[in-house]
Amino acid sequence: MPQPERTSILRVLVPLLIVVVVGGLVAVSMLRPPRQGRQAVRPVAPAPAAPAPVAPGATPLDPAPGSAPAGAERSTPDAAAPGPIPPTQPAARPTIGPGPTPVPVYSVRLWPVADAGGPLERLGSLDPGSGYQMEVRFSPFGAGIESITLTNHYVDLEKTRHEVVQEARASAGRFQVPLAVSRLTVENQTLELFSSGSDATRVWRQLGPGHFEATLLDEAGNPAVTITRRYTLSPGSFQIRVEQRVASTAAVPLAVAFTQFGPVDLPVGVARYGGDMRRVRFGYVFDPAADPAQRVASRKFLLTHDDVVGPPGPDGAYPAHTLWPNKTSVEDGLGLVWVALTSRYFAAVAHPLPASAGPGSPVPDKRFAQVASVERSVLQGDPLRPMMLRFTGPTFTLAPGAVADLSLGLYAGPTSPHAINREPGARALGLDQVVVYTFGGPCAFCTFQPITHLLRAFLGLLHDYVLRDWSLAIIVLVLCVRTLLHPITKWSQVNLMRFGKQMQRIAPKQKQLQERYRDDPRKLREEMAALMRQEQVSYAGMLGCLPMFLQTPIWIALFAMLYFTFELRHEPAFFGLFQAASGGRWHFLADLAEPDRFVPFGRAFHVPLLSGIMGPIDSLNILPLLLGVIFFVQQKYLTPTPTASMSPEQEAQMRMMRVMSVVMFPLFMYNVPSGLALYTMTNSLLGIVETRYIRAHVDKLDLLPKAPRQRSALMERLRKQMEARQQMLEQMRAQRDRQKRRPGT
Repeated sequence: MPQPERTSILRVLVPLLIVVVVGGLVAVSMLRPPRQGRQAVRPVAPAPAAPAPVAPGATPLDPAPGSAPAGAERSTPDAAAPGPIPPTQPAARPTIGPGPTPVPVYSVRLWPVADAGGPLERLGSLDPGSGYQMEVRFSPFGAGIESITLTNHYVDLEKTRHEVVQEARASAGRFQVPLAVSRLTVENQTLELFSSGSDATRVWRQLGPGHFEATLLDEAGNPAVTITRRYTLSPGSFQIRVEQRVASTAAVPLAVAFTQFGPVDLPVGVARYGGDMRRVRFGYVFDPAADPAQRVASRKFLLTHDDVVGPPGPDGAYPAHTLWPNKTSVEDGLGLVWVALTSRYFAAVAHPLPASAGPGSPVPDKRFAQVASVERSVLQGDPLRPMMLRFTGPTFTLAPGAVADLSLGLYAGPTSPHAINREPGARALGLDQVVVYTFGGPCAFCTFQPITHLLRAFLGLLHDYVLRDWSLAIIVLVLCVRTLLHPITKWSQVNLMRFGKQMQRIAPKQKQLQERYRDDPRKLREEMAALMRQEQVSYAGMLGCLPMFLQTPIWIALFAMLYFTFELRHEPAFFGLFQAASGGRWHFLADLAEPDRFVPFGRAFHVPLLSGIMGPIDSLNILPLLLGVIFFVQQKYLTPTPTASMSPEQEAQMRMMRVMSVVMFPLFMYNVPSGLALYTMTNSLLGIVETRYIRAHVDKLDLLPKAPRQRSALMERLRKQMEARQQMLEQMRAQRDRQKRRPGT
């Protein structure tokens, strides 16, 4: 039988066939082209050499929830800003949108380092003579930022505490580290790069001041992927460049996704009017087909901190929340350009580095291609509920020997258009749009931003080129605005006075009609209307107050502009006259952005209800008290003269309104910034002078009804409309009275 012979042949052919099939599959997988939906990166020079060998006993990264940040490792001497990264071949930017689900080629793992590079060095300096605007300290957690402290900006007037705009936080075993790397996904394998900072699990090695490196190994222990991060800071700049690159030394293309943290919440400061001023902002561009110029806008998104954080879940934790993309951005086809966290006076804005125009396109690509989605996370256990942003990048293909450029920039400084626009590329990216002069809320629509920016530009012109003092500039600004609005104010007051005199003239006849037809309301209304037509008196005269309401948006815009103008912060009034006279010991009007502090209390008090509006009270402020006196005097000139037709109830209501305006309004303004108090006092004093001037010359005017030809077309049209409406109402009332008198109704 040939059976044994066939069995021997199968024993040889089957293993041979298996070897051929497996070898073919391996060859196909190694030579496969880049996957669809991902952008291949052009090859560049070989990746940097591998770090030093791993110390015995080192283990892969496994963050310990209870460990504390090792941010205390800081160097004492000032560190000079490093030079730029050596030039490499251009690396393609990743494209937005995930590709198909990748199939792992081989496993990769983190390479813990034995030598972390010594104590973490810093960039910049807090020495005002160094030329730097900030000092940046780093954290071993994800090679992030421990703190950003401004050199020339302080929390207090005594200049004992520098302003900190970014700071790592820890609570209940959770951490918030600005700009730290969160994780890297390679071929469906997620590797946590937010190391715990201990020597046994540290994966980031410091190569120099603000220069870090982490390496991934393949199954054979050879370097497969290297991540480098380099922070650079220039003297005189509030902008930090974060040049981060992912380089591959693998033999096959890799599907890679990069996730990192963005900025964290800025300090709240003292919450006064408007409450918590922390906000989330987005800059965006429309689809190139709709806007070929790709102008950056931000008006669609002005999110308050409370709205973004939201309420916690039943377990006390805050659920994950994606801020971008959102419904509005998807429906309008918006492309993200920058994302910012702001407070009243400072901002932290993450943005792409300035890019040049693409081939065949005169418009640079402004989109934040490194960010596909933005999420927010909340630090539990902190009463302020600090928030941190997390950027998830798109999945892209990293070819063998290629480098992907994932660099970005961070502006961390004052919300001043002048300071922002000095940064390279800031104007092109529209970063100055983080500056808004509005309290938000239901009155946000009243604060027209073009008006506020125009007033701010004029105020700056007065200060920079004419007066050189912000308090004098505020006073002159109000004087200029009232002068421009004087014709409207005069027309308004004259018409109100004319209407008041007309009502006084017909008051005796009105009283007679009221006595005669007291039991017949319908007939009384008809006779009253006939009397007003006969005497040529129209309720359209009451429209004289309409121009006063039309001026309201201007005063609201001026109020908001002064409240949010950064340049008023820590600026004394009247060239620091009171500080010079007291040797700097008296802080009266020492800060136009804070209450006048005539007599400091030394501690803060919280008054029920009032502190919820104006914040804590820590000083005796005299300007609001003087404002009450000015309002009392102003009532003598601005309150209309009572007419004889007013009922006792109406007269009591008018008296109550006077008391409320004289007492309650200054009370609610007790804690306003002294710059705003100067503005309000100046406006009220000018209003008294203006009203006195108008009334001094009003006797020369004819306050009797003018001939129809002398009326403006608009006012004549309004008068006719009001008379027609009054007649229609009279007819409806008469018809209703007739129906009531019919039998059976």
